[in-house]
Amino acid sequence: MMQRVVTIRPSALAALLHAPIVAIVSGATAQAQSADQLVGRWGLAAYFREADAAKVTAAARGFCNHPYVIARGPNGGVMLNQPDQPQKSEHVISSGFSGRTTIGPASDASGAKDREFVSFTPNQFVLRWREPAVGNRYGVMVFVRCGGR
Repeated sequence: MMQRVVTIRPSALAALLHAPIVAIVSGATAQAQSADQLVGRWGLAAYFREADAAKVTAAARGFCNHPYVIARGPNGGVMLNQPDQPQKSEHVISSGFSGRTTIGPASDASGAKDREFVSFTPNQFVLRWREPAVGNRYGVMVFVRCGGR
């Protein structure tokens, strides 16, 4: 796993101790930086056991005959379904200090309905629900771009 070292401006306490604060942030994969990278037609499948990830990725490719369409939202995000909701709503991409990139409903700042990017390439990405109860129902979601880029 690749690690980055991030130096943070010293707080008042660190200044008193004459020591910079350093945090280790790990991240092995590139993360989506903009909604434009997600807009398109995707084959979608999900797995519940890590051992099934490769098989489910192949299955997602097969679902391009009935793709999940991610469209641009009215305010710059993307349109995705929330758990247990048949209609799509706008979701926004955000990055936390931990280096994790998430996507969640623009209307919900709590993060309870967010998904975390496990991996991202222009032609495939994997999302894991942050809320365990939702993840137990929907699994880890694999999106494979239909037609490639």
